[in-house]
Amino acid sequence: MVKEGSIGDMIDNIVEVVLNTHYNYITDEDTRLDLMQEGYLKAYELLKTGTYDPRRNLRNYLYTGVRNAMQNYLYHDRKEDHQDLEDVEMFIEGESVTEVRVNMKTVAKICEKYDSYGDYRPVALKYLKEINLYEGIIPRFKGKVDSVVASAIKCEILWSLVR
Repeated sequence: MVKEGSIGDMIDNIVEVVLNTHYNYITDEDTRLDLMQEGYLKAYELLKTGTYDPRRNLRNYLYTGVRNAMQNYLYHDRKEDHQDLEDVEMFIEGESVTEVRVNMKTVAKICEKYDSYGDYRPVALKYLKEINLYEGIIPRFKGKVDSVVASAIKCEILWSLVR
């Protein structure tokens, strides 16, 4: 039985162990932070889904999920061309902004990936309004905004704009 309050400590430890055991060869700090973020998101997602069988070891269950999430991230990261977030924001804020088109279906599809955390479409629309790419009415977000989820959605939206 895991004591309440120690789940977060266990997840911290698992993410650190997976990172240092399997990916210690990665020296780029940004990539290491991205891997950690993927690990944390996966661990909390696994806990939220309720698919864990209490007769099994929780630590092993989370460790496997975190390791797989980090491996998937690296696989897809190496497969895609890189674009720094700062470069994307400069592109949008620069003279080329008139060439940027927001596809609301793409934004909805990105937000659907995070539906287990709530309906983040209002957060995405608010962000688009902040960067002057949306003029419409923004529905009110119901619930507490998870900054990690919001950041992930913003990054995916920016990436979709420059692809």
